[in-house]
Amino acid sequence: MDNEKSDVPAVRVSAVSKGYGKGAARAEVLRSLSLELPKGAFAAVMGASGCGKSTLLHVVAGLVAPDSGKVEIGGRDVTAMSDGEATRFRRRHVGVVFQSFNLVESLDVAENVELPVRLDHARPDAERLDALLRRLGLADKRRRRPRELSGGERQRVAIARALFAKPDVVLADEPTGNLDVAAAHGICALLRELHREEHCSILLVTHDPVVAACAGTVHFLREGAVAASFAPGGDPGAVSARYLEFYR
Repeated sequence: MDNEKSDVPAVRVSAVSKGYGKGAARAEVLRSLSLELPKGAFAAVMGASGCGKSTLLHVVAGLVAPDSGKVEIGGRDVTAMSDGEATRFRRRHVGVVFQSFNLVESLDVAENVELPVRLDHARPDAERLDALLRRLGLADKRRRRPRELSGGERQRVAIARALFAKPDVVLADEPTGNLDVAAAHGICALLRELHREEHCSILLVTHDPVVAACAGTVHFLREGAVAASFAPGGDPGAVSARYLEFYR
């Protein structure tokens, strides 16, 4: 049984479709898209603007319901859950990092990191909090509000929040999109290190070849489906070349 369980992908997306609007104005964003993220893997999703990258991530997170198809996380069918069940499952098994940080301005750094656990009516692990804040260079910022932090610091708070409950999967939507180049490269290196240290599976959406090169696999989306995948080998230049080759 243990071997069978270990073979279950961290994420399995099966023939998922999602569209918005009605009639002539309807736009089909995802078209029977299928993708697997093996347990412990780090994968990036890239594609032209509007190809469905963020929609895919929101569907995987259970934030958006697909029109058809199925999403499984650790073998659990997220698409079959009610909104309440999906919310509880996400708090316990999925960490989400948003491009816009999504921090609560009235809470300090420590309170923002603890928030999902408190919303789940559980007691935050003080040692885990201290360790994460130290690891992410936020130990001296724990009582500051988000408005008192730089963009890179706010994103590190968002990453700490996503990791705090030791999720099985971390989903990151353009995690460096609102950062300058230096901060973006710092977040990229941090994600690579945390993936190794935390033993979590990571699926991120990005337009940045430097960030994508951190992943073990890059999936290219076209017309709402995975059209190609390759292993970047840590080389942003290879990602850029393949991207230009694929979308020209």
